[in-house]
Amino acid sequence: MNRPRKRDLVLVIAASFLAAGCGDGAPSVSSSRKEVTVKGTVTVQGQPAAGGEISFDPANINRRDASPRQAKIEKDGSYTITTLAGENMVTVKAPKAGVNRKEYVVKSNENTIPVEVP
Repeated sequence: MNRPRKRDLVLVIAASFLAAGCGDGAPSVSSSRKEVTVKGTVTVQGQPAAGGEISFDPANINRRDASPRQAKIEKDGSYTITTLAGENMVTVKAPKAGVNRKEYVVKSNENTIPVEVP
């Protein structure tokens, strides 16, 4: 009688782990189509990036057709860009920085997002 109880306990634990993993499995991602302005400064190792390009890519599973947006990084490291609210993969191409990528969440109002490249 001891063995069936252990086996039943193992089955219950296994079922609990499987149930915890059930669902659609997709992370929560934005489907917003709201255009917003983002401003900020790009720094490379603590110094303003002197030129280059910054790109915000709002595409995800809910907005596969969304196009990346590019903007010039000014000599003082500043940029201004229009993109979609929600998650954006940001890519920086700048002197002394190479190519760096990081995800940022863009809010549905005007944003200031400083982008730091280590």
